[in-house]
Amino acid sequence: MACCGQNRDFLKANPSTATLPRTNEPIGAAAASLQDEGRPATAPSFINLRYLESSTILVAGPASGRQYRFSSAQPIQAVDSRDVVALLRTRFFARA
Repeated sequence: MACCGQNRDFLKANPSTATLPRTNEPIGAAAASLQDEGRPATAPSFINLRYLESSTILVAGPASGRQYRFSSAQPIQAVDSRDVVALLRTRFFARA
């Protein structure tokens, strides 16, 4: 039975068998980030939503984090398409 000291000595003597440093990034994400380098970021698309209530509200988009201010004076706002489905589920909004 080998002790842990022998394993450590083996790794020192054979550095090619040592493992690579770990990262928190998934393997596919690392490759994807290299492919996207140098490409301009695509602008998010926007969809107009109509606020169906009369009081003024400030809503944070769950996907984008953007803040939208709706009121009876400004019931229609351009909303990031990533936020649309979640806002429509509240039933305070409809597509404009």
